[in-house]
Order: sequence, then structure tokens, then C-alpha cells
Amino acid sequence: MTTIRIAVAVLLIAGACTGRDIDMVEVEPDDNDHGHAALLAAVEAHTKRPVTPEAFREFALEIRGIAPRFNEEISEFAELYLAFAALPVMQSLVDLPRDEQLDRLALTVFPTAFGLEPEPGETAYDYLLRLCGEAQPLECKEYAPQGWPVVLVAKARRKLKHRAQEALSGCNICGNEDTYTGILEEFGETVAKEDAYAALHEDDYLPEKWPLAGPAAEPWSDAHVFALAGGDATLDAEPLPTGRWVKPLAAARDGDTVLGVHLRPTAKVRELRVIAGDASKAGYRELALQVREKSYPYERKQYRLQLTGRATRVDVRDIDTIQILARALDPMAARKTPARL
Repeated sequence: MTTIRIAVAVLLIAGACTGRDIDMVEVEPDDNDHGHAALLAAVEAHTKRPVTPEAFREFALEIRGIAPRFNEEISEFAELYLAFAALPVMQSLVDLPRDEQLDRLALTVFPTAFGLEPEPGETAYDYLLRLCGEAQPLECKEYAPQGWPVVLVAKARRKLKHRAQEALSGCNICGNEDTYTGILEEFGETVAKEDAYAALHEDDYLPEKWPLAGPAAEPWSDAHVFALAGGDATLDAEPLPTGRWVKPLAAARDGDTVLGVHLRPTAKVRELRVIAGDASKAGYRELALQVREKSYPYERKQYRLQLTGRATRVDVRDIDTIQILARALDPMAARKTPARL
């Protein structure tokens, strides 16, 4: 049988990570190559595909299909190929919004990163529900799903970096390790940045940062969301000028009549009254106060508050908390009584 080359350079698609060349080292196979030739054929085919999550998933499935033929050495080669092939894919998405990154990665790169395969016909959201709720209960189950783009994308980068490091440390035929180290250092800069961002923001997605929903709360209506925490206001996660909310609220309305509001459960009703006044001036007719269910996956729900028209005033004081307001709104919602502050 002819000599087979272990060409790790093919994993780093033309400049996707560094543009450096990686040495190719010759390895003499056994009489039975244990899937070695099939592995190299899959690697060669992968080099002709674009650097995308979808192409990586195709490559990962090909490796999975021939894996039963591998012996221990070929399995190590395959792990090296797979780990280093994932890095440029993750790097290519780093400038996208994190929720878009999550959408692209959930069913493509995450199965490799977290070791959980999607079920037939499973949506990305259902896969992530299962990943966090069953397979990885200590990894992300404690966060509301809106935090998964921050928590899970950062964790996937970290796990893939570690896998690449471990695969390299166990490789005896990889040539110039300085090249690999350079690749990992470059990717590590992104990992460190994303880890720092996650550490700064992940607590914002703990379920207790939302008021608790009662049994009569309605499904969330997916309205624009005005959020206020620690004096910082955002609209759909974009910062707003301090105390200057009417114009940006009006500009975002685009014919909508309902404005979603997210306040911490310990915030005071007087804060919501200020928001209600600006929302009314901006042309909204209702507020949708965000609440969450107690149990995983902490589904978002809402209570409606009228800004115009006839409605029953809720029996709360300015100094009462938003959680007290939510408890007062629940029986009104059960009776379908329109409510106002």
C-alpha cells in the first residue's frame, strides 16, 4: 500500500484562521488502514467546501460515519482534524450578533462541541432545550433561553479550543507544533473576549431577574421591549439616552400599539408609571409587562396594562414592587378585566 500523508494543513481553509502552512508528515499504514484512507478522502473533500457551519456539519457526519473503522491512532487523527476544522468556522461568525451565531451553530457545530446529536426533524430551539435541560443540566439550564446566545456560544468556543489543544498534545506526527500553537493563540483571543463578555452579562439572564408569572399570565406577544435596570434603559437591547425616551419609542413603534416592558421584580411601580407616561406620549396604547414561569425553560409571559380607554385601576402604590404588581394583575387577567396603573 502506498504511503499516506497526514495533511493537517487542509483543515485550515485558505487563510480562514492564519494563512500559515502546516507541515505534512508521512505515516506508513498497516496492511489494514483502519479507515485511514477514508478519513483523508473526507478531509480532502472538506477543503473544497466553504468555511461555513453547514459545511462543517457535513464533514463531522462523514467522520462519524467512518469512525467505527478507526483504531486508536486513527481516532486521534480524526479528532485533530475535526477540532481544528471547527476553529475557522467559529471565527468566521464572530462579528455576527450572538443570537444569529446561535442560530447558525446550534444544529451544525454544537453537536460536535457538546457531544449531543440532534434528533430527526428537531428544530434548533428544541435541540437547545434538550441540550440544556437534559444532556447538560449544569451548563445552561439555570439561564433563561434569551441568555443562551451569550452563555452557549462562549462555552462552545471554549470547549472547542480545549479539544484542539488536547488533540494536539496527543499527536506525535503533527510536524511544527509552533504553527498550531499560533492558531490556538489567535483563536484564544476570541475565546477570552467572549468569556469576559459572558461573565459580565450572564447574570442578567437568571430567571429571577424577571417577575414571576401567575397562572393567568398570557403568552408573550413578541412586542418591542423597553428594559430598565440600574438606571440604564434599552429598547430591543439597544441603549437609550438617559431620561429621553419618547422620541426613540415613537420612532420604533411603526404602527405598533403595544410596548413590552422588562423590569426587575424588585423595581418600584413608580418606575413603570414613568415608562407608561412616555409610552403613551409615543403613541402606544398598551404595555405588556414581561414575566416568567417558575420552571425550566422559564417561558416568557405577560400582563397587559391599558394606557388609553376604560380600564380598572390596579390596587398598588408607587412604592410597591413590580412583583407585587404582577400578583395583583393575575386575578384581573383571570377575570379578563382590563387593567391600568
